Amino acid sequence: MKTNLELPAELEPFREEIESSEKPVIKITYERKATDFWSSKFGGVPYLPKGYDFPKDSDGKYMHLLAQLNFEEIFAQVPYLAPFPKQGILQFYISNNLGCYGMDTDNLDNQKDFKVLYFLEVDRNNCQTDFAFLLDINEIYSTLNNQKFSSLQFFD
Repeated sequence: MKTNLELPAELEPFREEIESSEKPVIKITYERKATDFWSSKFGGVPYLPKGYDFPKDSDGKYMHLLAQLNFEEIFAQVPYLAPFPKQGILQFYISNNLGCYGMDTDNLDNQKDFKVLYFLEVDRNNCQTDFAFLLDINEIYSTLNNQKFSSLQFFD
């Protein structure tokens, strides 16, 4: 892969090795606008199948949706990027606990204060639509609400 990668002079001797390690990426930009429950977004209310419990942290408080990726929506806009799934929704939740946004530095696999969820099947007719219970969550939640992806660019 040949790029116009800008490198500091100290790294120029390693240009070929650095360029050979480059991987394709998708650049995401966003804008504030209304979203569907199943849309790709930063913050806001998530897609959850009916009957699925909203993630809670170790204190029993509702977590914040950090990001939601709808792969079918994404790969309708940019070329497919392996090894990602071609469909489904991937979600990242974080706790409002102080510290490292839920990360346990002593045990990085511990998801008590962060969650990563994946739903292979997205049933738009059988998802939760009442999230009134989240109205008690702090202002960070509403600040992030409705950050919809506005464009996706593929770089190979």
